Amino acid sequence: RLSAFAARELAQRDYRAIISVNWCGDDATQTTLTTADVLQALVAMKTSADAKKDVATFCPELAPPKADLFVEEWDDVAAGETTVRVPKRLWVGILGAAGVREKARWADMSNAQLETLARTLTDCRLTVTGKGTFKEEFVTAGGVALGECNFKTMESKRVPGLFFAGEVLDIDGVTGGYNFLSCWTTGFLSGSAAGEREALCVGGVGEQAESIAR
Repeated sequence: RLSAFAARELAQRDYRAIISVNWCGDDATQTTLTTADVLQALVAMKTSADAKKDVATFCPELAPPKADLFVEEWDDVAAGETTVRVPKRLWVGILGAAGVREKARWADMSNAQLETLARTLTDCRLTVTGKGTFKEEFVTAGGVALGECNFKTMESKRVPGLFFAGEVLDIDGVTGGYNFLSCWTTGFLSGSAAGEREALCVGGVGEQAESIAR
């Protein structure tokens, strides 16, 4: 999605940039957690019943819901808690980036280590050095500005009789079929409108020729 939302900016920088990623968010509310929120949850682990567990294999984010509670009840229990849900493999990678040793236990983590881990979770700096090696692009950015088209017919507002469709337009949606839908929709609208315009022109010429013959 980054390549879709920042396509022009990345192209201008020759696909070289430093990005900041916050891995901690709430899918339900579409919000991200702050470093302070995450640090509070991590610090609590030092004095919890799970303090002797390895950081790499157990954390608040990876703990599964309690088996003896229904989903609705678990949601109520977790509603007031700060949680960061990340895949386990990503969690291990984040620990490495934060400098946490492989066999570290929660009880052994210093406040400085927890602060570093919280920052890595909420402000992870990644360096972009180029495009994907497999050239996975499937749609282009740029093209005719949408403001220059009549959305009902896809006809140019500047040049009557000129219709646009598909990737010639400045549309580049995220993956998920949106670009296909855009192409199909604009193709149908422009094709239908162009056909109707042609029919009117042909009909007009025929009527004019008939009147001359008379």
